[in-house]
Amino acid sequence: TEKGIKEAQSAGELMKKNNINIDLVFSSDLQRANDTAEHALKKMDLDHLWDNKNLIMTRNQSLNERDYGDLVGLNKQETADKYGNKQVHIWRRSFDIPPPGGESLKNVVNRVKPYFEINIEPKLKKQKNILMKVSL
Repeated sequence: TEKGIKEAQSAGELMKKNNINIDLVFSSDLQRANDTAEHALKKMDLDHLWDNKNLIMTRNQSLNERDYGDLVGLNKQETADKYGNKQVHIWRRSFDIPPPGGESLKNVVNRVKPYFEINIEPKLKKQKNILMKVSL
């Protein structure tokens, strides 16, 4: 969205203003997450690194947003009308109860945590600055 683009650009401007260098970029494999990261990086004037392939965005579906399954495409009101407010509250606030056909927060943690521990955490321990964009 236009709002998302402006937020990404503002984040890039803040990082540039505060001299935050980016060593690595991780993103979900969803296009909007990749686009968001690119908008931030462009505001940091890192296009030359991007274009010369010195700064690579690692994309992985492990970083994708939570899958809401059968609820995808429904707004909050439509979901409440179909399933009831109490059930929607349970899906939104519980850790281990997934929406129909979707992921619980526990499922998301079990998907993201191993990827983070293997691919991102070691880089952080080496003092690398990482830009990570996942879709929410």
